[in-house]
Amino acid sequence: MPKLHVEFLCVAYHTFLVLSLRESRRALGVGREYVGTLEFVTSVIYNLRNFVLNAPLKGFPMVTLNVNGVRREVQVADDMPLLYVLRNDLQLIGPQFGCGLAQCGACAVLVDGKEVRSCVTPAASVTGQEITTLEGLPARWAKQKGLSSEEAKNTLHPVQQAWIEEQTPQCGFCQNGMMIKATELLESNPNPTVGQIKDAFTNSGPSPNLCRCGTYLAIIEAVQHAATIMAKGR
Repeated sequence: MPKLHVEFLCVAYHTFLVLSLRESRRALGVGREYVGTLEFVTSVIYNLRNFVLNAPLKGFPMVTLNVNGVRREVQVADDMPLLYVLRNDLQLIGPQFGCGLAQCGACAVLVDGKEVRSCVTPAASVTGQEITTLEGLPARWAKQKGLSSEEAKNTLHPVQQAWIEEQTPQCGFCQNGMMIKATELLESNPNPTVGQIKDAFTNSGPSPNLCRCGTYLAIIEAVQHAATIMAKGR
C-alpha cells in the first residue's frame, strides 16, 4: 500500500479515536478504563503512522529531483507518484491528494513551467526537470525579478499575494492547484481576459480544476488582481 494511503487511513482513524475520546470524557457514566484504552489505541495508531512513513525503501534506485531550485536525492520505485515523494519524503505539503486520478487539480505542481498533476506523474519521469511547488513560488518570482536572497526571503509571489488580499479560499483544499494554474497562465499571458482565465482553468489541463466550495468567481478576481500586481512589478 502506498505511503500516502497509509497516512490517510492512519490519520482518519486517529481523528476518529480522538473525537471518540473527547466525547467519552464529556459523557456521563464512562469509566476511566474505557478512556484509558482509547488513549492507548490512539497513541499506537499515531506511532504506526510515523513508523510507516519513515520506513526506508529497500532495493529502489536513488533519483535526483530539482525541487524549488534545490537538488534532492530520493529513493523511489519507478512508478512512485511525484506527489507521494513531495509530501512524504520532502515534506512539501502544498500539493494535496484530492482524487488520485488527475481529475481535480489539487495535486498540481509546475514542471518546467507547465502544470502537471503530480498524483499520476512518476517521480522518476521528471528527473532533470525544474519542479516548482506552492512553497517554491516566492523563490520563482524572486528569481524572475532578479531579487537578492535577502529580498527574496520577504517576498510572496503575486499570485499568493492576490489570493490573500482577495481572501479567495474557503476550505482551501483545492487552492494549491488553483494558484499553480494561475501562475502557469500569467507567465504565458500576463493580462488574460475573463474568458481566457475560464478556458485555462477548464480546458488546458487533463481535467478542469475543481473547487468543491464553489469559489470560482473569487478565483477569477484573484487572477485579475495578480495580473495587476505583476504588471506593477515589471
